[in-house]
Amino acid sequence: GAAARRRAAHRPPPSCRLPRASSGPRLQVEQQFKMWGIQHLSAFFVRAGYRQLVDLIHLSKQDIMALGVTKDAEVRRAVQLVERLKQEHRKESLEMDALFVDPDSVDVKTWLEKRSLGEFAKLFERHRVDFEVLGDLTYEDLKEMGLNEVGPRRRIHRQIVQWRDDREAKKADAIRSRMQVQENKAYLESQQQNVDDRLQHLKASLGESGYVTGLRPSSG
Repeated sequence: GAAARRRAAHRPPPSCRLPRASSGPRLQVEQQFKMWGIQHLSAFFVRAGYRQLVDLIHLSKQDIMALGVTKDAEVRRAVQLVERLKQEHRKESLEMDALFVDPDSVDVKTWLEKRSLGEFAKLFERHRVDFEVLGDLTYEDLKEMGLNEVGPRRRIHRQIVQWRDDREAKKADAIRSRMQVQENKAYLESQQQNVDDRLQHLKASLGESGYVTGLRPSSG
């Protein structure tokens, strides 16, 4: 019916949908929603194909409501969760951009030389282009740097785009793995806390009854 069509329209985009993995990653959404006290909502997301946390960062408030979450309080909680994951993803992305080094090149000069573009190394050095900003260079940026000839500018820009796409794919995999580790760690810590709380409650109960000191409660 109409509800099924709406859910189909709000599945994760192909670029971020992942093959089904082991039971660990497939439980990420359920685990996170349980930690946030909204585990009853996880079925809406899992049914639509949202199994891993990184998939959730693409959702808007309207997307969440289209999945079947309609109560205002629950929508707000789900939106807060998505926003937190977006911030975490953004932070990881910026950190990786700053730390990223091309595995085949120690610096931009070597990167250019391996692509038969070594003649432009001094130009890139003069404008202080490193790996942190290389992927951000646009066709117009290259022109401002002094690359006025269309042929070389096209060649360099094509190589930058190809390198950037490859970097983004590798970065997405790395971020996905780091987020999985962090969220699984948080989930395990919350589970351990629950166990500790239950043990404390049990000890308190046994203490009141006399079992802790080895004394059974009197039979009257």
